[in-house]
Amino acid sequence: MTRPQDSLKLCSKIISDFEASLSVFHGISDYDRGLYYSINRKGCEERIPLLSLSIGIVSTEFYKIASYAQLASIATEVKRVPKAQIRSSIVRDRRIMALDKIFMPNEELPFL
Repeated sequence: MTRPQDSLKLCSKIISDFEASLSVFHGISDYDRGLYYSINRKGCEERIPLLSLSIGIVSTEFYKIASYAQLASIATEVKRVPKAQIRSSIVRDRRIMALDKIFMPNEELPFL
C-alpha cells in the first residue's frame, strides 16, 4: 500500500527490479532465449514464457473502500487486465464509484 500519487512510480520500480532479476530466476541461457522448456502434465514438452509480474492498482482516489471483501472484489477484477498480458504490466483502475453506480472516466457524473 502507498499513497495514490506514488502508486504508479512505486509499481514501475517494483517491475523494473523484478525484471532485472529474471536472469537469476531462470538462468542465463533461458533468459537470453526469452523462454524455457518444460514437460507438462501430459508428458509433452512445452514452451513457457519467462516469469512476469502483474500489478492492478485500486486507488482510494476513486473508491471509498468499505470492507476487505469490497477491496478484494475490485482488486480481482482489476488484475484480470494485466494478467492477460505476456509481459509484466501495471493497470490502474480509473472508474469512479458514486451513489452505488460505477461511472467510467468519460461518463458525465451526476451533480452531487
